[in-house]
Amino acid sequence: AIPSDVDSAINFLVRLKDLRSKANSGKLPTAAEACFSIQAIVNNIQSRLDRLISLEFESSGNDSLQNFLTNEFTTMFEEVTAWCKETAQLTGVDFEALIPLRQRTLSPSDYGFHNTLRRDDSEIVFLDFEYFGWDDPAKMISDFLLHPGSELEGGLKHHFADNIIRAFNEYSNLSSRVRVVYPLFGLKWCLIILNEFLPEHILRRGFVGDLGGGAALLNDCLN
Repeated sequence: AIPSDVDSAINFLVRLKDLRSKANSGKLPTAAEACFSIQAIVNNIQSRLDRLISLEFESSGNDSLQNFLTNEFTTMFEEVTAWCKETAQLTGVDFEALIPLRQRTLSPSDYGFHNTLRRDDSEIVFLDFEYFGWDDPAKMISDFLLHPGSELEGGLKHHFADNIIRAFNEYSNLSSRVRVVYPLFGLKWCLIILNEFLPEHILRRGFVGDLGGGAALLNDCLN
């Protein structure tokens, strides 16, 4: 991505924010896996973690997965959750309360340069709004920065985050909220990548009968 692409991504989200006051916008659905409290993010991660830990299949690759989840990931999850609770308290962010409707925004949810096309004039077009709806802007910012398909270098990440937070300045504590939730969404993305071990993903990608490929994928994720 180049700076002008990031500016296009910022401008698109600002335009969506401005649509929230339009007639009938309240009838739009909630975004996929929207989390309106920090506790809801923790619950979502826990649910994903439980599902992966409960997997049973005959493969040595499962040992690597289970060891990682029950030892390394679970420990990190507990430490990050504790840090988030402490940081939320110090910055005046409520860990358990739902953010009110006025603090929510319209979000594509699955937003990034993986869902764009470039026109002949070099402008980019955002597409694929299957998961679109109302969401927490802190989640929207974090997911854009963390999505594996974005491939943004550090300077562009800061540019995106700084400008979005500035454009959303009527949202109280947004900067602090992003700081609190960002590491949680980092953990969630780790589990999303490990969805390749779920039966429906294995079937879809043709891994049936060759779960050694799953073990190789895990090694790639950890290295």
